Amino acid sequence: MGQLEASCFAQGSDNTLYALAYGYDLSVPSGDSAVAVLLKSNASPSGPNALTWQVISTIRKSELFSFEKGEMIQCIADPDGAFLAWAYRTNRQGQGATAQSRPGGIRYDPSLSTPSTTTTGKGGWVNVDTPLSYSWTSTSAGGDLFYLKDGSGKYNFFHAFIPGSVSVSIEFGSLNTATTPNTMENSATTWSVASTITGYVEGIKITATKLFIWGIAGGSGNLFAVADIPQNGPLPTSAPSLQLGNYTTPVTCSNPGAMDAKVYKYCPVSQIHGNEFKLFIWDGNRNLDPIGMSQLP
Repeated sequence: MGQLEASCFAQGSDNTLYALAYGYDLSVPSGDSAVAVLLKSNASPSGPNALTWQVISTIRKSELFSFEKGEMIQCIADPDGAFLAWAYRTNRQGQGATAQSRPGGIRYDPSLSTPSTTTTGKGGWVNVDTPLSYSWTSTSAGGDLFYLKDGSGKYNFFHAFIPGSVSVSIEFGSLNTATTPNTMENSATTWSVASTITGYVEGIKITATKLFIWGIAGGSGNLFAVADIPQNGPLPTSAPSLQLGNYTTPVTCSNPGAMDAKVYKYCPVSQIHGNEFKLFIWDGNRNLDPIGMSQLP
């Protein structure tokens, strides 16, 4: 298959990583040889050099929605091995100009059968569309993916997002897998956090157990808050109780990321002799000791 280019990674529930990558099928002599590849790592590697990967499934890239160049792709994997890749701007082949540059993505499911002759491995792939009315209107109003388990034991994917650049609420999309393509549909649920936050929310990140919020606290600087989120559905109709925290980092830091019930910010601190960085960590209660890193010139 040659060299692969990874587009996004997701944490598996069994201490593994999933990766969506693109490459070329070298067995195809010419023409449409680009493929999408879903990879899974070994469990609990001791470090980057100990990572090994296995191919879960592949499909011809031309059968899937494509992500616009430079678009931030978010990925998530549920405990059953279903995988969703999602972005603000995706293109839909063969659906006309009005279908371009809308939120959308692709989903893999080990229990799905794809009507495709180009799929390899167990399971199948399906595109994920959104209606024109889908209310996620800007990537500057951050969002994240998560899943809940319903009463039958099935995991369902959700998209949480800020409805505008200045907001004190969180809105949701829920994935309808009964349609082809699947459809991320507006949910009637809105979580208002106005009773806890004096300011506005800039972004959110969600792990398997925690909701992290950051924003501006009414002129007093950065605001961070954390809440426990449910593991089982349906989606609660009101916001969980928020715990406010004091978490400040340099303004040059990257947007926060979250993993293992902690929030992370990657910050350059010096560029005199190579690049010096620190990874600032907050667990919802206190700042943890930052991790220093360097990049030699």
